[in-house]
Amino acid sequence: MAQQRATGPALPLDLTILVSPAAQTSTNAHAAVTGSVIDTHTVGASSVAYRIQVATNTLLAKIQGSLDGTNWKDLKCFSLDGLAQDSAAEQTVTAGAGNALERHVGALSGYRYYRVSIDSAADDAFGAATVTGFAKAGLSGQSVSATSVTIGAALPAGTNNLGDVDILSIAAGDTNIGNVDIASAIPAGTNLIGKVSANTATVAPAAQASTNAYADIAGSTIDTLGLHARIARYTITESGAANGITCKLVGSLDDATYYDLTAQTEAGADQAGVDVAIAANGTGHFVVSASTAKGSANRGMRYLKAQLKATVGGSQGQATLLAVAY
Repeated sequence: MAQQRATGPALPLDLTILVSPAAQTSTNAHAAVTGSVIDTHTVGASSVAYRIQVATNTLLAKIQGSLDGTNWKDLKCFSLDGLAQDSAAEQTVTAGAGNALERHVGALSGYRYYRVSIDSAADDAFGAATVTGFAKAGLSGQSVSATSVTIGAALPAGTNNLGDVDILSIAAGDTNIGNVDIASAIPAGTNLIGKVSANTATVAPAAQASTNAYADIAGSTIDTLGLHARIARYTITESGAANGITCKLVGSLDDATYYDLTAQTEAGADQAGVDVAIAANGTGHFVVSASTAKGSANRGMRYLKAQLKATVGGSQGQATLLAVAY
């Protein structure tokens, strides 16, 4: 029988990558921030974003991409609060606790590796940069490794073993195989087996009354770290049966600084804007996905949450929310 060989690359098992290296002091020339490299091969990433801060002395920073991890190219990135592309790769990081440079790497520009490089804005005025990087997987489900298989002659009939797997000596019953314990009962509940997981997050907080200004809907935050989270769906219903409400989604890299997101409807069309009015007893749908035309998901947000206010000041409504990321 002719030999047949099936080969395939090992697909990634990781879902997200978070890098937060130790603070690094700048020099008088650009230098890569040690520990800031993200290898997108391990997640099949669909988005990469970085947050760069410095406490004292303004810095210059840029994000770089590479195919081989050796030869790097400066990249013009995008702001997280919109889809405006920088006019130059090098950007200023203003000193101060309340300041940060946050950038998203567009459609990943075809590179495998990404990193941050810093330089002092003025010679000998050194600053220590704190960097956070986050990458989301581009796969929609748990991945599988494809290995080489060679099929030679047909297996003879009978009770032959397969390679090193001794199937002749396995006793009948609930015998364990190797280190995989299938004999012991798995306790009831939501236990996982190895790396098998639904890779989803669901939130359903208590109903919340609106106010005259935007406020977070308590319990609506989803942390996508460890999730595929290529799609997040928020469904918000006005459940007070009296007055309309207005809602929006916001996203963040650090759960501190949030940006407005333009989501899509269930039908796949862009929402008219960030703010979505929901009539009394009505329902609003907010979908953030890798295919969102406005690019919300591809800005690399780790945290997502919903905010609420009264559509008409003084006429309060109530929001009931259900959200899932998967």
